[in-house]
Order: sequence, then C-alpha cells, then structure tokens
Amino acid sequence: MKEKKIVLKNVHTNLESLIYESHNKKFCTSLAVFKPTKIIDFTAVEVEREWNKKKIEQLKANRDQINLFEHPENPFEVVDKLPYKFSYVFEDDAGKQSKLMIEDWETGQLYWNCLSKHKGDEKKL
Repeated sequence: MKEKKIVLKNVHTNLESLIYESHNKKFCTSLAVFKPTKIIDFTAVEVEREWNKKKIEQLKANRDQINLFEHPENPFEVVDKLPYKFSYVFEDDAGKQSKLMIEDWETGQLYWNCLSKHKGDEKKL
C-alpha cells in the first residue's frame, strides 16, 4: 500500500509536536500515526442509551426534503446507539498524559460482539 508507506515514514511519539504540525501551514499534517510511550488506562463512561428522537426526526426530514424527486425506497436506517463512550489514557515521550475518546467503529463492534457472546448481560463484559 502506497499510503501506508507514506504515513509510516513519520510516526509521532510526542503529541504536542503532532498538534503543532497539524496547525502549522509549513507542515499541514492532516494524516499521521501517533504511538504513545505508555497506555495507562482504557475507560468506558456510560452515556444515554437511546438516540435523541428529535434529532433523528430532523435527519429524516432533511433526507426526505433532499430526496423529494428520487426513488421512494427508504435507505435511512438508525443503528443501535452505543451506551458508552470509550477513551484511552496514555503518555507520550515527554511524559505528558492525555485522554482521547475512541471514535472508530471497531471498538463499538467489539462491545456489541461481547454483549452478544454474553447474551446481553453487561455485567459479564
């Protein structure tokens, strides 16, 4: 993969320098690899278990307005909402601790797979 070779040429271990490069027009870093020195914790904080019904209805209304003259099928499907926000607490090479929320779908899918494996019993996760 060409992209992998490009991205892996510059693996960041200092979060402050990575953020600096992302804001500096000289570098314009928009895609990077960050490797923490130490992973300290993985957190799961419980949040609302259901989507905001008003927001869902607004999204559907916006979709219907845009698709007024298109095909009548309904491609709008609401996925189950994750009842937790997941984060990593880590340390970079300067010893600075940071907490970043995990927004990739794989962590959410891991939650759903584990919940299914334990027949819906969150206490066993």
